Amino acid sequence: MATASGAYLLIYLVRWEWHRALIAGLFFVAAEVALVAGLVLSRMRGIERRLDQLAAPPIEPPAEILGRLQETAPPPRPTFAWLKGDGDLNVFLPVLLGAGLLVSAAAWGVESLARATARPVLERDLARRLVPATWPSGGLLGEAASPVPSRRRRPRWLPGVAVLLALGSGVWVYNLLADAIQTRPEEAQEGFRTEVELRFSGSRIGGDPARMAAEVWGSCKLSLRRSLPDPVITPLDSRRANLTVPADLGRHAATRMRGCFQDAAIDHLQARVVSVNRTEGG
Repeated sequence: MATASGAYLLIYLVRWEWHRALIAGLFFVAAEVALVAGLVLSRMRGIERRLDQLAAPPIEPPAEILGRLQETAPPPRPTFAWLKGDGDLNVFLPVLLGAGLLVSAAAWGVESLARATARPVLERDLARRLVPATWPSGGLLGEAASPVPSRRRRPRWLPGVAVLLALGSGVWVYNLLADAIQTRPEEAQEGFRTEVELRFSGSRIGGDPARMAAEVWGSCKLSLRRSLPDPVITPLDSRRANLTVPADLGRHAATRMRGCFQDAAIDHLQARVVSVNRTEGG
């Protein structure tokens, strides 16, 4: 969730869709809080386990005790004997109910898996608890502690290289994002016009598309950061309209306008930019 919301946060910022970026940012913050809380709880559980190990360090049971427990273990009881055709039930239930056969087979598989995995763990735990009641392997004098093998150390320069790579990547991503969402003056050319085709959706469609296009333009013209003449609005059908702005918007202004149109906060009305064309004859 944190990865997806963070990615969409950056995407919406680059697209100049501020309302969607705010929502994605809220989800990102919530995911980060949950992630940090999970990491803190995990570290606390690790500390608790270490304290329990210090209070009662685990003892590795000798192979002799574990082998005797396995040899003297009682034979397993036959489970789901009616599946093998023994007894009065035979296969009456799975024949009568096909679902019963599937459920019983699944239960048998779960029981077999549990028997194969849980029994060795229980035997090992019982052998570990019986260790304090047995004689030490070296007699009453005990035996010398075995040397602890030394761990292989990492090169000292490796953390520094990792930190430098992380810093370089962070600076590069920051510059890239700042350049994508930076508002800069446009170099508009004379003698050009910009045509924008909009397609509307929502519960308010079916009325006057020219009026809907005028509402969207009125809510987004401030994002262009420059004074422009009112566009000429031409309805195409009940859900589409064409806006002809008698001026050249520029590349960055066209990007901001596209993002604002598709992210306009108008109740029950959503506009999608079908195309943006720059033609001569402004």
